[in-house]
Amino acid sequence: MFHQFLRRLLHDERFIQRLSESSVMRAAARFAASLFFRGRESATRSIERLNNSAQTNAALEAPIRRFQQFSSTLSREYKKAMEEKGRLK
Repeated sequence: MFHQFLRRLLHDERFIQRLSESSVMRAAARFAASLFFRGRESATRSIERLNNSAQTNAALEAPIRRFQQFSSTLSREYKKAMEEKGRLK
């Protein structure tokens, strides 16, 4: 019963829009984005340290490349979404 109610609620476009405009959700989104970007910066510094050291081997290159590609894609998509949101207002 609760599961059905929750499913209907989460598929209601107006409810999702009102929820996304709430200050609590905006604060949570800012916090999550902040954590991601701080983590990405820390990981990038660690990767640079690894690249500068003689300990880097071929086994680490693929995950590093995937992480760098993921973070750049996420940054591009985030910026695009923010630009689109700015155009909508």
